[in-house]
Amino acid sequence: MPANLGKKSGVALRFPPHSKTRQFACTSFLGLFWTAVASVARRRFVNGFSERRKSLQVDLYPSIPFEMKNVAIRDAFFATTAVIAALAPFLNKAFHIDDPLFLWMAQQVSQHPSDPYGFSVNWYVSTKPMFSVMQNPPLNAYYMAVAASFLGWSELAMHGAFLVPAAAAVLGTFFLAQRLSGSPLLGALLMLFTPVFLISATTVMCDIWLLALWVWSVNCWRSGLERQSYWLLLLASLLVAAAALTKYFGVSLVPLLVAYTLARDRRLTSRLLFLVIPVAVIGTYEVMTRAKYAQGLLAAQ
Repeated sequence: MPANLGKKSGVALRFPPHSKTRQFACTSFLGLFWTAVASVARRRFVNGFSERRKSLQVDLYPSIPFEMKNVAIRDAFFATTAVIAALAPFLNKAFHIDDPLFLWMAQQVSQHPSDPYGFSVNWYVSTKPMFSVMQNPPLNAYYMAVAASFLGWSELAMHGAFLVPAAAAVLGTFFLAQRLSGSPLLGALLMLFTPVFLISATTVMCDIWLLALWVWSVNCWRSGLERQSYWLLLLASLLVAAAALTKYFGVSLVPLLVAYTLARDRRLTSRLLFLVIPVAVIGTYEVMTRAKYAQGLLAAQ
């Protein structure tokens, strides 16, 4: 009678009687087979779990920069809100110090855009040409003229318009500090509540615009060098030119950025050619003012 050793997967395994060796061999083979199957299944399960865990890790990591980006946006928004809260009580402040000079130039620009210094003013006892009294270039006056065309010439309107450069200066400091330290919000708030900043930000003079253009030009130049972005370098050079046309001290950004680039790269680089743009702009301004007012206004300072 055949001996039935059992069933595996519904298949009956039968052997002739007295074949112990063959039974032992088949049983050993089955044991090895199912051990191998279990080993393969275990290996696939472990590998699949590891891959799943890796995929979960890959999915989780992008959320970290996203969260950091959200924190930066929140802090930048808070810094902007702090600017408005700090300066709003002074929006109706009377014009004082040198504010009238900038107002008169802005009114001149609104009527004669190509001749910002084309009038005389009695500021030092006697009447003198405006270009001999005003020691600053006219870009701030052009901004005031544009703002006044929408808002008017009142103290509230002008001080409200100058919330823009104040916020730009604080945000520029925030993003520059973000690259240089771990506390960008603290850096921005320290700059905001510096007494000289608060005093200057409640005037309509050109100092706050210079500061805003200064920090943004430095920030864009650093970013352009690090990312090798010609667009950022071009933007930085245009901001340097705007700073120089806002206040003559802005010209000092050119040697500053040259020195920084040489110290960083340890060699001359073609990217320095972008700084030719503000030099060319200032040179053109000097030629135009010499032709119109018989002297170059930058050289006369």
